[in-house]
Amino acid sequence: MNDRELEAALRRDPSDAQAWLAYAETLTAAGDPLAELIEWERRVRADEAGAWQARRRARDELRRAWGLGDKDGVDGEFAWGVFKVRRVRKHHAACLWRLTRVRLLDASSLELEQLPRAELEECLAALESLKPRRLLLSDALLDAGDALTLARAPAATMLRQLVLEASGASFEGDAVMAEFARVLPKEELEQLGLWNLRIGDAGLEALHGAGAWLQLRHLSLGFNERVLSGSLCTLFEGACWPRLERLALGCSEVDAGMMPRLSGLPLSARLRSLSLWGTPAGPAFWRDLAESATWASLQRLNVEESDFDDAAAYALSHARDRSLELLMSFFTPLGADAALSLLRAEGLPSLRLLANITSATPEQMAELRGFGQRFTLGSVHDCGTPQWIVRDHFQMDPW
Repeated sequence: MNDRELEAALRRDPSDAQAWLAYAETLTAAGDPLAELIEWERRVRADEAGAWQARRRARDELRRAWGLGDKDGVDGEFAWGVFKVRRVRKHHAACLWRLTRVRLLDASSLELEQLPRAELEECLAALESLKPRRLLLSDALLDAGDALTLARAPAATMLRQLVLEASGASFEGDAVMAEFARVLPKEELEQLGLWNLRIGDAGLEALHGAGAWLQLRHLSLGFNERVLSGSLCTLFEGACWPRLERLALGCSEVDAGMMPRLSGLPLSARLRSLSLWGTPAGPAFWRDLAESATWASLQRLNVEESDFDDAAAYALSHARDRSLELLMSFFTPLGADAALSLLRAEGLPSLRLLANITSATPEQMAELRGFGQRFTLGSVHDCGTPQWIVRDHFQMDPW
């Protein structure tokens, strides 16, 4: 086989050691330094002394030669001779175009951190060549026009997962949502995260009116800054989201009168994960969550910095036949009696509780710790958004 045929074979099966060695021979003949890395990889797998250090040096030298080292703002790793890029932190357009010249590249899952407006169109052109299937735009320095440019780019139509977190956006997101709903691949998109976009009723109605999102499993609408009212329930009516199982409404203003209506929608019976981090849901919703059988499949509930309180905990402890496995209240104060009622509850036999406990006696704290891995003691924090919350809300789901 020639080198192109070998590359195609290695993309199909990157674990084929014999194909790598044959490929290294063609690279050696062409004077390509990638051949040296493949040889050291072979020696590592043969457990030769000193091979690990030599392979590390070869990897570092190759990345420097490509202009894709850590100092260039590129995070990635090698698997044999395939370079799997994870994140580009600076020099976005330049690094993306350099990536397009890497012979064996895995850019299927890509994060662009703090992407500036000036580089957007050039980056989108490079992404069309890289063809990522999962794209996270973290802390993106974009305005409404830039978001529309992103929605209309050919690269967006290839995506299976998109998480867009705008930085300090002051635009109204309804027009952006209408365009996203029109052009995004609704038949194939599996995750959609929309943060800090100021989406209102018209934007939610556009998402709903675009037709069925057939494969979407995870929807995040966070840091919205506009009150989500009746359109929030309208969004989940009908058969628009047949496979949705994770919903995050983090740090959003939600009309508390609308939240109990979620319990009456078919969606609530399918949800496995619900995040109301920083989102007041109202006492009526917490009662419905505890009493309504439609929430029986919920496995993961995040109530960080919401209005979940001792009364909500007591109500939930009386629920029956629940699948709830994780309740996150790590930084939200919860009384010791309320926490113990959750851990003792017969209807929550597998519950793991992360909670910031207040006013606990030594005996209560001893009993809480006696639950072992089912209980993790939280604390008050003043350090911004904790990293584990960032991972849970702003990052892409694993494949």
